[in-house]
Amino acid sequence: MKEWVNNEIDPLNKIKAFGLAILILLMLFSATPAACSTDIQYELVANTTSDAEGYYVFSGIPDGNYTLVALYNEDKWRRADEQVRVLGADLSVNLDTSSMDIDANGSQALLDLEGSGGDLTGSAVISGLTRQKQMNADPVPLGFTDVLLLREVVKEAKDTLVASGSGQHLDIAVVTGYRSHELPLKNLMEEINNNSSLNLTFSYFMADYVTGNDVDLSGMDVIYINMLSASTALKLTPMVDSAITNGCVVIDDDTLLNESIPLPEDQIESFREKLNNYWLNGAYDQSNLKNLVFCIASDCCGRTDLPYEDPHTLPERAIYHTDMTGYFTDSLDDYLAWYSNRSDGGHVYDPAKPTVAITMYQSYFPFQIEPIDALISELEARDYNVIATYGADSLPSGDFFKQGDEVLVDAIISFTYFGNKFDAEELDVPVINGIVNNYMNRTEYEASSRPLPADKMMKIDLQELWGAIDPVIMAATEVDPETETEISVSIDYQVDWLIDRVESWVELGEIPESEKKVAIIYYNHGGGKDNIGASYLDVVPSLSGLLDAMASEGYALNESQAPNETELLNLMLTQGINIGTWAPGELEKMVDTGKVVLLPESTYEEWFSELPEERKQEVIDQWGPAPGEIMVWENESGKYLVIPRIEVGENVLLAPQPSRGWLDDNEALYHDSELPPHHQYIAFYLWLQHSEEEGGFGSDALVHFGRHGTQEWLPGKEFGLTRYDWPSLMLGDLPVIYPYVMDGLGEGNEAKRRGGAVIVDHLVPPIVSAGSYGDYANLSEAILNYEQAEADATLKAAHRSEVLNLTLSLSLDDEFNMTEAENNETYFENVFLEGLKELLDEYKSQSMPYGLHILGTSPKGEQLTGMVNSMLGTDFADSVNEFNETEGAQLYLLDLVLNRGANSSEAQIEVLGTENETVGTFLSSAEEYAANLALGEEEIQQVLYALDGRFIPGNQGGDPVRNPEALPSGRNFYAFDQRIVPTAAAWTLGQEMADQVLEAYVAEHGTYPKKVAYILWAGETTRHEGVMEAEILYLLGVKPVWKSGRVVDVEEIPMETLGRPRIDVVIQISGLYRDMYPGKVLLLDKAVKLAYAQEDSPNYVRENAEALKASLMSEGSLNETEALGLALLRIFGAADGDYGTGLPNAIAASDTWESNDALAELYLSKMCNAYGEDVWGENLRELFENNLEGVEATVHSRSTNLYGTLDNDDFFQYLGGLNLAISSVSGGKYPDSFITNMLTGGDEKVETLEEFLTRETYSRYFNPKWIEGMQRNGYAGAGEMADFIENLWGWEATNPDLISDDMWNQVYRTYMADPELSEWIKQNNPYAYQSMTARMLETARKGNWEASDEVLASLAADYAGSVVEDGVTCCHHTCGNSLLNRYVSGLVSVPGFTEAIEEATQESLEQEEPEKHSSKGHQTSVAEKLNQTAKSSPEESASNQTVQNSDSGYGVDSPEPAPEVQMADNPDYVEGYEMQKEAVENEDGGGMSFSGADIFGTLFVVAAAGGIYLGMRKKKM
Repeated sequence: MKEWVNNEIDPLNKIKAFGLAILILLMLFSATPAACSTDIQYELVANTTSDAEGYYVFSGIPDGNYTLVALYNEDKWRRADEQVRVLGADLSVNLDTSSMDIDANGSQALLDLEGSGGDLTGSAVISGLTRQKQMNADPVPLGFTDVLLLREVVKEAKDTLVASGSGQHLDIAVVTGYRSHELPLKNLMEEINNNSSLNLTFSYFMADYVTGNDVDLSGMDVIYINMLSASTALKLTPMVDSAITNGCVVIDDDTLLNESIPLPEDQIESFREKLNNYWLNGAYDQSNLKNLVFCIASDCCGRTDLPYEDPHTLPERAIYHTDMTGYFTDSLDDYLAWYSNRSDGGHVYDPAKPTVAITMYQSYFPFQIEPIDALISELEARDYNVIATYGADSLPSGDFFKQGDEVLVDAIISFTYFGNKFDAEELDVPVINGIVNNYMNRTEYEASSRPLPADKMMKIDLQELWGAIDPVIMAATEVDPETETEISVSIDYQVDWLIDRVESWVELGEIPESEKKVAIIYYNHGGGKDNIGASYLDVVPSLSGLLDAMASEGYALNESQAPNETELLNLMLTQGINIGTWAPGELEKMVDTGKVVLLPESTYEEWFSELPEERKQEVIDQWGPAPGEIMVWENESGKYLVIPRIEVGENVLLAPQPSRGWLDDNEALYHDSELPPHHQYIAFYLWLQHSEEEGGFGSDALVHFGRHGTQEWLPGKEFGLTRYDWPSLMLGDLPVIYPYVMDGLGEGNEAKRRGGAVIVDHLVPPIVSAGSYGDYANLSEAILNYEQAEADATLKAAHRSEVLNLTLSLSLDDEFNMTEAENNETYFENVFLEGLKELLDEYKSQSMPYGLHILGTSPKGEQLTGMVNSMLGTDFADSVNEFNETEGAQLYLLDLVLNRGANSSEAQIEVLGTENETVGTFLSSAEEYAANLALGEEEIQQVLYALDGRFIPGNQGGDPVRNPEALPSGRNFYAFDQRIVPTAAAWTLGQEMADQVLEAYVAEHGTYPKKVAYILWAGETTRHEGVMEAEILYLLGVKPVWKSGRVVDVEEIPMETLGRPRIDVVIQISGLYRDMYPGKVLLLDKAVKLAYAQEDSPNYVRENAEALKASLMSEGSLNETEALGLALLRIFGAADGDYGTGLPNAIAASDTWESNDALAELYLSKMCNAYGEDVWGENLRELFENNLEGVEATVHSRSTNLYGTLDNDDFFQYLGGLNLAISSVSGGKYPDSFITNMLTGGDEKVETLEEFLTRETYSRYFNPKWIEGMQRNGYAGAGEMADFIENLWGWEATNPDLISDDMWNQVYRTYMADPELSEWIKQNNPYAYQSMTARMLETARKGNWEASDEVLASLAADYAGSVVEDGVTCCHHTCGNSLLNRYVSGLVSVPGFTEAIEEATQESLEQEEPEKHSSKGHQTSVAEKLNQTAKSSPEESASNQTVQNSDSGYGVDSPEPAPEVQMADNPDYVEGYEMQKEAVENEDGGGMSFSGADIFGTLFVVAAAGGIYLGMRKKKM
């Protein structure tokens, strides 16, 4: 990086040049003297009466502050008040009286005042006219009017009346966070303290000094406070309160401190406003700060011997330019006149050229103005016009950005995070977030991973509320060597990058659609043909819809090249996927299509050489020299990096985002720190950036399509990136548009802050009730039959047996005392049946996503009513059921209103038989929700707006079921102010949830847990606003302290109030939580220390910390203070700048480990980095293990109706990984594991992980309704089914006892043994089916599922047959898993299978004789011989994918006829490929039964029965 050098701008020289400007400004903008804001008590100085013409005069007036009052009373009172200041010169003051709002008694009291009797010894004359105001006309003279000259007498804080001119000594202090005021305050301190005649002592303190030092101001007479953070204010609170007790005047400008202002209540705000006017102009003119001090001394302490002037102010809003005389003007016309005709050789305004606006604060001038000057200079050097402004709430700067209806600006760089002072939506141009780092110098910024303090995140958070994008820190804070004060100085390369990005956004709005080059990037994480997709978005039809819309808008899409959905999917599968190093044959096939980009090694090396040296070395250290091994193809002319793509027009292409490379290299897979991108990843993004002439694509914009990609998660700063961080290097200056699911707010924020993206959020799929099916429906019917069989005892007994048997077969018996239910009829009817009905109702009402969303669509018909019903909640159904108890009555009511055109009244009469106000209110909300959902049809249009460089307005993100205000979609979603976490509501709920955790644990174990581990995610906290944080605090016996709605501190809960032990905690945070909620990390760290400090008992925090401290000290290298500091660390996560646990890819690569001890080791090595006030991201592995040892319970949360525990890998990698790690350090003992279930507002509860996961499998993956919804999405829907099985394997790998054999059997029965569903999957996504069967087989191979030989043979035949018929999927766990493929070869013999695998991998499957399958499903001997584990060296573990071209050819272009299948080494085999697979019924409550008599069915049921008998017993890995 370049060293900081800036010799062109000397801020001090610029300050010295302000003199002339200030004089001009004083003449232009000085305000009329304002009236004194106090009216405590008056002394009459002189009085007179105006003559017949209204003329009055006072002579001999001394210097000082006075109030002139004109009083006239004939038919009614008229009055005028004017404040004046005499400074040796004569004054002319006209007094214009009015009859409005006159206090007659107060006016008469003024007339009754008596003078002091002293002679007037001054030299000034005050004269003027008394006049009467006229409506719509000039005032007219009002003769014979009484005129009073008054002087105030002010009451001191100690209730003593002090006459004007008292010379009491005052100690006055100013405390502030305004860096711009430091030098003026320093100068003022020298001026006042060197002038003994003032009888004042003045001091000032900057916020960071107060934070780091003990400052005692309790003896001050006056303390003025302006702009402090909540934490600094909190530190000052005791001292300020003590000062107030001592009689100090304390004036606090909205920093949450207590005040003491000796003025009437109704005058305090106007007084504060006057002081603020001085303050805001204090950096501009130092005399304002002097007058502020004198004003407080005079008006609050009676020091009227200190006359003060009115503020010397800049305009309330103005345009600034560094080269304009006087720097500021409040007239757009004047500015453009100067700018268009300037003659100093600078840039001349040209309306035909693009214009960039800059918004800043008035206080930037003069000490923070250099970054603005740097921007102006560089923008003008690039031939851009600039309008730099500041404004106010009452006078917005946005008025300068328009002339009439014409918008003058093409983009805005905004530095104003506390309100942007312009209407961005009206201007409809991109708003870029420029940031001045007031807290670090350049060197510190460059070295820091989190370049803003935790309590200063509003510079990012609040800007996002206004829709600002692309946060770029472009200036830091340096110490001026001459003045030793801090000034803002731009960072040259950041200024260039910021302007580069602004320029790209502006150009995006100027380039015609027909010439605009757009790269649309979709996801194929890990490679393979089975998993093209995005989170709850059907990618192929969504892409097709976007392409159609782009064609309509004039983008260069050739009809011959624009494919339909089927063609598009086929193209993506043949030339648009990533191929792992394990499948060089597949890479050869892709190259043979002639449709991919072959980037020459020499071109890439040239581009690579331009990267910063440090970044290049990171890549070489991890991936070797360019071009590496991933996606590299070679022929006689050299090596080429392969870039898959689909051209859909001259300027538009589709391409998969490159894989991250974890699965391509075992060293990368088990890497315990951040992983740089590999060569092909870098080549892809550099190819997009470079022009066609340079060998690239020359993209004007990128569209990252759906949640979520990997570019925003590359190593680098947590936020406030430099242009040399990896995410920035991959983008350069390219604008990014990012369609993103609206309930992905946490991770979506990372795309905004680290991925340079403008979000266009899209709807979730319809969230509907799961309903009832199968034996659950049969059980509900059996209960109903029992209740209706009152007259027939025999029939009733039969139904009772049916209910009991179905309860047992569905494994619902754990909820009840089955012995009592069988033998006690009263218990059966009053307890058992009622509880069972509640449980079944809960299952039925469980929410589930119905299919996937397609971009630019909205739910219709039944899906619309189901979604709106979910949004209305259970209260709506309860309201309807009061009038109509028919199941689904509320859905019919909604259908009438939303789909059939009935009005609310008509629908209610039809369904309820009457009208009801409550139901009517619900129906009004339903219509509003439906209208907002319908706006989902504008999502594609919003993407096109973003591609035109237009403004995308912000909106709340989140789950629209829990928060309907998240609608409509198509917006640039934002989170909320992190300072409010936990909210008061979250604290209340969190206490309740923590109590439920403890109650559940005590019920099971009889004692309180001593240590509980929590997982905190940013996305969850954003939804529930701090319920989990509240749980943690309450377990510790600590509570939040709020001020003005913000959490500013924590305080202990007394033991007598708590009523139980203080529970110790361990907190596992995600990398995203660390980035988004650093303030909460510090707050929780403080809470742990506070809990430890309580000497009450039992205090498990203190007990555990003391034990850990003793252990650390026993090692001999630490003293007690150091050991205690470490012993109190409780918050751990990934390394600073890194994300995730590393488990998902390692678990997927199940051939690389034999025991899940390797997974525990990986988790411990990745997540052992400590966070807190004194440490941030330090690797403390041993301390982490010590903390985890003895954890008795773990808690995670779910507050989204979209995401569950089995539809993504996040839940098992965090909670599953944590449980596994605890087991690993605790002798194999797993903790109890709980979920704080917040899916339904008002029905929050704590459940065991097993309960939550079981209910999710009921509502979704085994539910015909869920399957039906996914079938509507074809290829993508089948992919969701495959994802479920893959994530189930993730839980199996981390928490083996959680997933029973019966669960795997149910998976087999649902997806493979059902001929209709299995055939549907094969037809719509054969590669997903191949992946599903492979994972099932791998689960058995590793000994985690004891499947029968027949089931395994059937799975193996399906898998091998699919490989031959459909081609290899070639994800890592299929053709990349040689152990699995040898295992399959040992189960069945399918002609062509071995050849297909060997062709793809270019490796032989016959290297060793495969071991025959055992019915126990465990095959360790072969694995022990062949497995490559995480401990192998890079040379041993890294695959080499470089493919050399030859003439031998690879593969078959079209599928062969279905081959015959032979069972290997089994004389009694059944031809698996032709085998008719039947679904086998589960064991029911009446004993064993079979669905058929064939031998396969019989054996399968026997195996299933054995699994049920064994219950939850599992083989540990």
